[in-house]
Amino acid sequence: MIIKQYPNTMTIVISLPGFVDKDGYLNEMCLHYGLEKLRGISLTQELSQRFHCDVVVDNDVNVMAYGYYYMHKEYDTFGFLYQPDKELAGGAYVYHGELIRGKHGFLGEIGYLANLNRTQQLQDLENDNIHSLLAYFMHTMQVMYDPDAIIIYCPLIKDKNISKSLLLQNLPHDSLLSDIIFIEDIDTYLEYGLMKLVNTFKGVKYGN
Repeated sequence: MIIKQYPNTMTIVISLPGFVDKDGYLNEMCLHYGLEKLRGISLTQELSQRFHCDVVVDNDVNVMAYGYYYMHKEYDTFGFLYQPDKELAGGAYVYHGELIRGKHGFLGEIGYLANLNRTQQLQDLENDNIHSLLAYFMHTMQVMYDPDAIIIYCPLIKDKNISKSLLLQNLPHDSLLSDIIFIEDIDTYLEYGLMKLVNTFKGVKYGN
């Protein structure tokens, strides 16, 4: 076990593909892909007590967005959109350098927007309808947050200008468009985000 190799560990930071509430519980909707055994368990409390150290558990898209902010300080307010190959999209929002989180960790789960269903979204990914789906997500972020920029990771995208053009069709004026930035690397932002979360600890302190 890694923790045995580093007995002086003071903080554990974990990134998970699901939404985690403020008490460290994974939402019931996220308990799949081997996470079923975590039902009813506060990861922050459990790990803090087991390994006698401080613990941070957060959604992977939040961590990516956090890492992006610290590597690109030119934007301190932005939406972050993550559309994987075969899963629902996720989003995060950074406002003046701070990650915005909701009560249940559900903020940014744009794959659950009204008028969408899981089956149709997965079909869109397979049937080359990704541009329309992406434009819908971008439009939602634009209207709800009006950010300085929208950062997008979507390996399926073939022509970055198509989604942007579709988005412009739904805005009342071109001047309202945020900067649209497509990125191809998320691992670096994920790793850096984890490191920065350690430095700006907001988890559960052991012994509290």
